[in-house]
Amino acid sequence: MAKATKSVIAAVLATTAVVPAIAVSANEATTTSVQVTTEQVANTIDFTLQEPTGRLGTYVTGPATLVERNGAQYMQLNLSDAVLEMVEQVLVGKISVLEMNNGKKTVLIRLTEDYAPINVDFTLNSPFVSGNFEAVITPVAPTVDAPEPPTEETPEQPEEKPTQPTPEKPAEEQKPVFEEGDFGEVENGVYDITYDAINPNDNTVGYTAITSHFKPAAKLIVEDGAYRVQIETAERSNAMIADVTIAGKSATVISGTATAGTRVFEASIPSLEALHDASVHVVVAAMGMDKVYPFGFAVTAVNEQLVEAPTPEQPVTPEEPIEETPAPPTTETPAPTTPPSDATTMPLYVYTDGEQKLSIMQGTYVNEQVEVTSTATGYNVDITFPKGQHINSFDVLGATVAKKSETVEGENTVKVYTVQVDDLTRVYTATVDLSVRHNENGVEFAYDEIYDVQMQFGGKVNPFTDIQRSANYGAIVQLYSAGIFKESNKFNPNDNVKRSQFALMLQRGLQLDVPATTKFTDIAKFDAEAQNAIKALNGYGVINGTTGTTFAPGMEITRKQAALMIYRLLVKKGFEPTGVTADFTDVKGNGEDAVAIAELNKLGVMTGFEGKFNPQNKLTRNQMAKVLHNTLQVIETLK
Repeated sequence: MAKATKSVIAAVLATTAVVPAIAVSANEATTTSVQVTTEQVANTIDFTLQEPTGRLGTYVTGPATLVERNGAQYMQLNLSDAVLEMVEQVLVGKISVLEMNNGKKTVLIRLTEDYAPINVDFTLNSPFVSGNFEAVITPVAPTVDAPEPPTEETPEQPEEKPTQPTPEKPAEEQKPVFEEGDFGEVENGVYDITYDAINPNDNTVGYTAITSHFKPAAKLIVEDGAYRVQIETAERSNAMIADVTIAGKSATVISGTATAGTRVFEASIPSLEALHDASVHVVVAAMGMDKVYPFGFAVTAVNEQLVEAPTPEQPVTPEEPIEETPAPPTTETPAPTTPPSDATTMPLYVYTDGEQKLSIMQGTYVNEQVEVTSTATGYNVDITFPKGQHINSFDVLGATVAKKSETVEGENTVKVYTVQVDDLTRVYTATVDLSVRHNENGVEFAYDEIYDVQMQFGGKVNPFTDIQRSANYGAIVQLYSAGIFKESNKFNPNDNVKRSQFALMLQRGLQLDVPATTKFTDIAKFDAEAQNAIKALNGYGVINGTTGTTFAPGMEITRKQAALMIYRLLVKKGFEPTGVTADFTDVKGNGEDAVAIAELNKLGVMTGFEGKFNPQNKLTRNQMAKVLHNTLQVIETLK
């Protein structure tokens, strides 16, 4: 199974219990035996479950209900309705322990007197998980002080049933029904709010089958009596959410992608008080799932006041802390800004697969420097393994590998491999077959392993812990190495970029002259570096501002705005437009923005997705890294 498919299934499994109304065809032809009622409930019994895949434990959890039937003890598994719908068969040996009681499935497993482990076979069938699962359930024996479970009376002796009142199940707490609030008049601005999903079946609040797929915090934008709301997906559910509708219209994705992190959806609502028809479209192609789930969307203010969020006019910090922390002095060799023409020594960083930490191979089994030579089609990278006798094989995904030399030096065999790559800024995944034999005091220790590592050529060692799986990993590290991004524990790739931040990153890469004055009156509260960046780009003709005197530095930049800035910059640097047009369904006309998007798409600086450019979507930090890196590469070719 492909890793991508596994990750989708893992994300789905993590949310299975909250996906509403899953229709599953289950085998209900099981013979009904004795009814299990609340009168028989005496105690609970815990258990452990062992199952090779670990997947069954997601659904079958303790404790179970302990009941007594005709002198024998049974454990009744407490499974949710959603899980019971998946269950087709449960066998102990060849005997079914799946019963139908009052139209509901029940799993009732007989216990031995010594509470011995029980082999139980489960058959599940659902869009999320299907197949047979062989498990071992080990009951945890009740303590001595635990009360004896009351004896279940047989139907033939009704007169012997206990006459005392039997404890009833606690009444299930009733959820309140949605009621419209009264927000009064809300002035223009951006607000942090809370919202709720309403169950369409009974109009009750707190519909967790929906809210569990989204983050609880949201934003409200009020403009001249019009309202827009922004809600963000939960990371674990992001990939499975294809679409969201609110107030009868499809919400617009303004940031993020379905392939990583989270997304923010924005939709207009006609009023704050009313309940709005909404739905979420869930698609898991790998499992054949494609369904729309309706709910009601409501802005809530229960015992809360709406708190106005900071607006661009209020004092704001122009950069996230990640951009303000000065990079500490380092002795590491930065990546060359231009491709090496002759043999060049560059640093090599080897990371543990999928992690930010350096691998045990670094400096021990592989040299920390590589020799790089440019070729007609790319680069030859010579990687040296000083203890090559331990290396059985070495392969690099997306590159050609050949052994260049092998020499014996003392007790070690030094192996040099030449890796042919087309892009030094990429991070490559390598597979290493390693065998280590070590004799200590006459005792031989053996270590054999085949594992993946990530290799980075040049730059500084990556300080960010949250970009290992980013498609733009190489661009982020290269820009960090060049001083455009500052060192921090996290890069926050899915955060949106403010206009001041984008200007600052551009200026760090360009180092344009800074004019003494500027027409913008709304940048005085920002630090000197940000102000100088805005002044420089405005003086160079790259940015014009939102009005004649305002730049709106605190606003998040859109993809269209970024494209216009980059296009103007490239033209100033000598780029000649080709007249190409872009085949994006959401880019029309022949205005400057359409021309900019088309030209940048042809250059590969900014590209679209599934036939769309999404010009009004906010630019994320991950996307900014790609755009800046590609822009600087194009500028190098224009010199």
